[in-house]
Amino acid sequence: MVTETKERQLGEPKTEAERAETHARLYPGEPVPPRGTGQIIDKELEAKINKLSTELETLRDEVYDRLRGVRLSDWVTSPESPGIVVNEERAKATPCNCFTYKGKDYCYSPGIIGMLEQEQEPAYCPTKTYEVRPGIKQRFEEFAEAAEAAHERIEEIPKGERLIPWLTEMGKALRARGIEV
Repeated sequence: MVTETKERQLGEPKTEAERAETHARLYPGEPVPPRGTGQIIDKELEAKINKLSTELETLRDEVYDRLRGVRLSDWVTSPESPGIVVNEERAKATPCNCFTYKGKDYCYSPGIIGMLEQEQEPAYCPTKTYEVRPGIKQRFEEFAEAAEAAHERIEEIPKGERLIPWLTEMGKALRARGIEV
């Protein structure tokens, strides 16, 4: 009598016999762990992952603390907001990419999120490369123009009550420029 073996389908778990065979081949002499517990192969790698996770959480907390009290409209409309340094070595070692808007240079650097404020440039711009990709400058100009137009339309609204109207006007100004938000 010939028995036909059914091929396992995608997403179908291995049988216990298949698990045992694979485990014996990869980890000879070690018992098969219970299903679903997984096996930590590299304790050093796990330690590095845990360390990076902790560093990322710490960095996130520092960034949130630094920006507490900053209004969204201030952050979005002010290119002078400081860039957030996430990789200081890379930021110091690489040239800044810059472009000019209304007579002022605006720069960003690998290793930093956002545009650099002028006080950051000496530390993080060993050299400046003026951006040859027109798309970045164009997006900045369109966004800055939309922000200025939105701000003009909400000037009469008392401070503290402007965020929702400003965001609404900002959306309208961006859509008028063909930018969907």
